[in-house]
Amino acid sequence: LSERLESGPLYELNLKRNLIVHHKGVCDQEYFNRTATSCTKGEQIDISPGELIELYDLVSQFSLDLTACIFYLLS
Repeated sequence: LSERLESGPLYELNLKRNLIVHHKGVCDQEYFNRTATSCTKGEQIDISPGELIELYDLVSQFSLDLTACIFYLLS
């Protein structure tokens, strides 16, 4: 599970979250360097409704997988 947080869609989701929370969704140099984004520094990132649904599904599946791991470790 930790590998899924360090790369791929969950990693990019966390970077987007940080960008929204700390920079009001405006692309900064760090976000540009760490992702394969097409936005430029100072540009507002765009999250479509479809992408939002995909991200919700991704986080939901990760939480189920995390719960399964916890139950496995406790048994």
